[in-house]
Amino acid sequence: MKFRPRKSDLIFIGLALAVILFLALLPTPRDNNPRVPGDFAHRQIKVEKQCVACHTPTGVYPLSARHPRRQDCFRCHRSEAL
Repeated sequence: MKFRPRKSDLIFIGLALAVILFLALLPTPRDNNPRVPGDFAHRQIKVEKQCVACHTPTGVYPLSARHPRRQDCFRCHRSEAL
């Protein structure tokens, strides 16, 4: 007994693949966020916790009030060197 897909099966598979491809090509938030500058001070940062040395509310470059209060900076911001 040989399995032969029906036309509706092939259409469903094609649409499912099109949706998967569309979702894979969508830009991620990381693509839209500013990059980490490539200057000497930022190249020295290896751990995200080091970012808060300058980016606290009282730091040299405080984050805006709209910025999420998180400490996983590399999740959204990538280095200019990459």
